[in-house]
Amino acid sequence: MSCPVCSSNNILDNFQEIKIEHNYLAKSGDILKISCCVECGFIYQNPILEIMQNISHYEDFTKYASEETKGHKLAKLDQLNWIERILKDNGELSNQNKNSLSIYEIGASVGAFLVHAKEMGWSVGGLEPSQQAITAALNNHDIEIDKGFIGDCSQISSNIIAMFHVFQDIINPVQCLQHLHKITPENCYLFVEVPNMSWPDNCPAGMYWHPENVNYFSPENIVLAGKNAGWNSIYLDSISYPEKAHDYCAYPALRIVFLKRSNERTIEMKQNAVSIIETQMTSEEKRISELLHDFITNKSPEGFVIFGAGGHTGMLLNFMDNYSKSKIIAIVDSNPKTIGMSIGENTVEISSQIHKYKKYGCVISSQGYQTQIKDFIEETNGKDAKILTFY
Repeated sequence: MSCPVCSSNNILDNFQEIKIEHNYLAKSGDILKISCCVECGFIYQNPILEIMQNISHYEDFTKYASEETKGHKLAKLDQLNWIERILKDNGELSNQNKNSLSIYEIGASVGAFLVHAKEMGWSVGGLEPSQQAITAALNNHDIEIDKGFIGDCSQISSNIIAMFHVFQDIINPVQCLQHLHKITPENCYLFVEVPNMSWPDNCPAGMYWHPENVNYFSPENIVLAGKNAGWNSIYLDSISYPEKAHDYCAYPALRIVFLKRSNERTIEMKQNAVSIIETQMTSEEKRISELLHDFITNKSPEGFVIFGAGGHTGMLLNFMDNYSKSKIIAIVDSNPKTIGMSIGENTVEISSQIHKYKKYGCVISSQGYQTQIKDFIEETNGKDAKILTFY
């Protein structure tokens, strides 16, 4: 069997063999055989256990219909916070557009995750093979969940898809991602969480090797799986749940976000980002210019000294009009490497000479060292020194 992720035939068969003693799925004495792809490092069942080839067990097994524990609740709230943070960072989440987004969970079970999303104002839906779990979600949380498997779906209209500890159980992971890419809308986000095989604590470990896990992902091959299926990977991290949530997941997990985005949409988003930056810069230019004009007019009409000779001063000069530039008496800096350097019509002087300009106001052109510079000026020229800060 070639690698399900990269299709390589360079495979280490019998990478691991684990005798199953007690398990709710497999027969005692069954041998779990694990192969490893030499090319991409993907680890997977080979051959796949008979019980996992017959996926109908997901429809009947009561484990998938149990209600959440306190640990499960902690984990589900953390997953929801993760989704909202990523969407916010990508400019997708605001009070105006939150109602236009919806979350669809694959492997939704009894709706333990979706109920929290619903409480946070999301439109929710999901997919689940167990009728018992679907009934529980409806009766206990008033959440409607579709019955079936991913392959049964011909269309998913939600913009946000979530799969938590499901993807490692799916035979042919790349084909699964290809199908999801085909049936989801443009600009769809796919949030996936799986056990992290790259952590030494996980390989091999007793509870980690069990029949449900068909796939054992590490960062490089889960990214490759998404790429081979047409998805862009925009986020990747490894997390460990607190001990209070170990009844949900006791081992490190990978979190990855895939995005279905066309080249045209990519360019549009980059242009939007540039537009936002330009708008912010215009607003910042106006703010700084107004502060400087007020400082010159009301506190230092005779002129001012700029303290700082770095990139911030270059930005400040770009923001200045000719009147403000004409009021520059000197530029000083504490960095010896800048002394003697020409900035505009001024030559940078050492900051220890600031006492010579005591009668003039001082404009601090630095964000990171503003407090230290202000303290230095007041120690040198007195607490009544005329100082302008921007931050």
